[in-house]
Amino acid sequence: MKKLLTLFALLALTASSAAAVQDESGSFIGMFTSETGTACDLDLPVGSATNVYILASLNADGIPSLTACEFSVLNYPGNPGYPTAIVTPSWTTTLVIGSLAGGGISLAYETAQEAQIVLLGQIEFLVFDPTWIVGEYVMEIAPAAGQTYVNIVDAAYTTWWVNGGTFTFNCEEDCPCEPGVASQDASWTSIKALY
Repeated sequence: MKKLLTLFALLALTASSAAAVQDESGSFIGMFTSETGTACDLDLPVGSATNVYILASLNADGIPSLTACEFSVLNYPGNPGYPTAIVTPSWTTTLVIGSLAGGGISLAYETAQEAQIVLLGQIEFLVFDPTWIVGEYVMEIAPAAGQTYVNIVDAAYTTWWVNGGTFTFNCEEDCPCEPGVASQDASWTSIKALY
């Protein structure tokens, strides 16, 4: 039964956009240097693994839970392999359709995720070539291919349109976590306070 409900959550992502609701509460999906969402930039180290965490920030005044989501990562560098870099994404669910390198990804959960911050997955970067990513390099959570918005589906199978955040390697000055949020070390609390 849970697998069937999860299928409904995935199907809700592909349903007509007329059934979707624009989230006005400040919920969004972003990328951070920790599971607590404390910073969205870092100097990319060479020779040691580092993680970028993909998190959904749910505002109970808007989106009460998450059963599925769909997004892409613009400017995702892919996995060039050794001797350049090994890039390995992993997810907190096994119900995954698509890929970050293939135009977008859909994630679904058998149990509704009701925390304020939901860990969706992480991307491990192990860089060997110091010339692979140089200068300021920005990745952004964006709509999946063929979609207009980043989508979150709640436990009632309502699709919500949300914003996507940005993540910057080698930030040189002021690197926002979310479009329009000017703070390179913005916490979830400070980001949500702007809304």
